[in-house]
Amino acid sequence: VSIIFPSSRNHSISFPTASISGTFDSSAIGSIQLLQPFQTRVTTDVFAKEGKERLFTDIRSIFPDDMIITSMKITTYWAGGAEKNNELRFGLSENMDIKKFWSSQFLKQIAATVNEPKIFSIKIILTGWKLRILEVQSRQFIQQFGRMFSFGVQLQTGVNLFFIRGYDANQMEVSCDSVRFFRFSSASGKSAPVEFSGEIFHTALSEAQCFPCHRSVLSPGSNGIDNGIDCMSCHGSVMDLPSVHEPMKKKDCSRCHKAGAKGSYGIQGSYTSKRCEECHTDIVKDTITAISVHAVVEQCFVCHDIHASENDHLLLAPVNTMCAECHEDILKKPHPVVDHPLSGRPDPFRPGKEISCISCHKAHSSTHPHLLVAPAMSLCQYCHKK
Repeated sequence: VSIIFPSSRNHSISFPTASISGTFDSSAIGSIQLLQPFQTRVTTDVFAKEGKERLFTDIRSIFPDDMIITSMKITTYWAGGAEKNNELRFGLSENMDIKKFWSSQFLKQIAATVNEPKIFSIKIILTGWKLRILEVQSRQFIQQFGRMFSFGVQLQTGVNLFFIRGYDANQMEVSCDSVRFFRFSSASGKSAPVEFSGEIFHTALSEAQCFPCHRSVLSPGSNGIDNGIDCMSCHGSVMDLPSVHEPMKKKDCSRCHKAGAKGSYGIQGSYTSKRCEECHTDIVKDTITAISVHAVVEQCFVCHDIHASENDHLLLAPVNTMCAECHEDILKKPHPVVDHPLSGRPDPFRPGKEISCISCHKAHSSTHPHLLVAPAMSLCQYCHKK
């Protein structure tokens, strides 16, 4: 098994999805496996009986069905401010998945811990690998792809590591290759480390290699987008993300991209909030009459992705993670009062969502101090009726 695109083993990219393509020895390889590191977490208040019962539902909710667990870090918070940590580790050969874990002694350990009388909350962080498998010896696969394989992958901001492993007919690993993507945002000023190199695909030379099967799209001198060619024929995997920018849904790529435009990826003009304001006029109007305005409101790309995201509101990371990048001190002290939850509870204002920073604070501007969604006393009384 050999990866041929991207050619660099350390590849930088700004798009939220990418493609990994390569070749394999059809006489030796029966299946190809893609492994991607994955981490997820949940925090549950278990002081009350309802929380103890909800914990196991919360644990199940963060287990992707296609995940192999390598470690499980359990942090418990106790009365008096005590904190205890325990980490369970599993070998890849164990293939510890949700089915095995659900009947394991480890779940029994958690059940015993959660019933301790002075425990307040539990945070569980799962680390492991998401798994995908291609069966490459079927007649249909060989007729359609020959000795080529391709995976479409979703990228988080920062480093994304992928392993491609080849297995023979006896399910023995016989080959392995890897690639690392660094997903950056040139608009927000977050550039890739020096060991990561960019590789712009849409050049005349690169497109010529794909032209036998795909029409040219973006390279200078081609008709490309101007002739209404569907970019989604190659970039369609972005539509699988939970949050997709409206121009992407409408396939209106030419709003920002144009064949032959100066700058990388055929961008017309430059990345500025002015382009966002053309559609999001309500945000601009609100800031005019606001009492408090978020300091980064005119730097949209610091928080939001341009195309699509795995998070609500096109955020580059979950809400609390985004806020913590600038307001890390908030996480180190009680906010706004001792033992007030910042996560792990239902959001009183957004049914079906978990409480977070935006439960009490507006993201862009507010007519109340500290970006609050309502006057401070009214906000508290909404949940704490007395």
